[in-house]
Amino acid sequence: MKINSFFPNKSPSYLVCFLSIILFIQCNKDDSPSEKPTEEVIEEQGYLDLPETPYDYTSLPTTGVPHSANDVNRNSTNPITNDGATLGRVLFYDKLLSKNNQISCASCHKQEFAFADNVSKSKGVNGLTIRNSMHLVNIRHFGGAMFWDMRTPTLELQTLLPIQDHIEMGLTLEEMIAKLQNTTYYKSLFQKAFGDGEITSDRVSKALAQFIRSLNSYGSKFSRGEAMTDQEKAGFFKFHEQGVTSNPTPFTVSCMECHMGVQQISFVNDSLPILNFPIEHNGRGFEDEPKFMKVANMMNIELTAPYGHDGRYATLDILLRNHGNNLTDEDRVNLIAFLKTLTDIEFTKDVRYSNPFKK
Repeated sequence: MKINSFFPNKSPSYLVCFLSIILFIQCNKDDSPSEKPTEEVIEEQGYLDLPETPYDYTSLPTTGVPHSANDVNRNSTNPITNDGATLGRVLFYDKLLSKNNQISCASCHKQEFAFADNVSKSKGVNGLTIRNSMHLVNIRHFGGAMFWDMRTPTLELQTLLPIQDHIEMGLTLEEMIAKLQNTTYYKSLFQKAFGDGEITSDRVSKALAQFIRSLNSYGSKFSRGEAMTDQEKAGFFKFHEQGVTSNPTPFTVSCMECHMGVQQISFVNDSLPILNFPIEHNGRGFEDEPKFMKVANMMNIELTAPYGHDGRYATLDILLRNHGNNLTDEDRVNLIAFLKTLTDIEFTKDVRYSNPFKK
């Protein structure tokens, strides 16, 4: 039977439209609901680029790790797991953890700068931070007290404070949890990391801490034990030489007095007396104790300018001129050459630590 026998008075164009509608309905009827991806899968496929098998975050490399390495920042109640660090990586890069959905942890701790920022003060949701962003590397070997002023005893406690800071990210913990609960891809990530999909601030802090502890850098020339040039060797010995600095007075010490020696240069945990620094800003709450600030890690220092707790030193040369009054121009050149042997470029390109969100 001819189809136009049903519509004897209609034009051919009308018949074409009618057939198109029939075909569209039939095609949609053939789509089986069981073949459609769930909303959760659509969300993950649309926004995240995660490997089917998680990256390895738990292992240390077989070379480049000094014998003096130890997990002084390890938390026995929160061991690093691949799924936990994966969740932490997503949280670290997710701008939803800020009030305006524009700031993430990675906004102030950029991988290309060894997880430091390349400005003196970082931009938050409500202005500029009061301190320079300390770079994050080998934190698992870094003393437990966190922030420049060491005001938090553990990394787990530290991770939640920038999120709640009114300048940095500006959320309450309740607001943070509500946002994560309403974000589809988090339920499965929490399920994999903790065994169920419950989202709590405690789990957020643990996942972030696991990821940050996994940021290991052992690929520098120095870590690999490669032969140094004469200039680098001269800088190495100057680093250990007593009396290279007389600032801040009245101390006359070597670089390694505060940075604990080259064999532990990745694992600095010391306190530097900062004279004439306002006591109310040291964060420790004891008016009669010296003004202590945490000593920055030396690994990848070439990449982490500007320097100092407030980013006051734009270059390594300026830093050494202010910290090493007894250094000659040649000494500074040699020291900088040595410090550059601590640079691990591969660390800044490691996909395990990169932004997991599709661009």
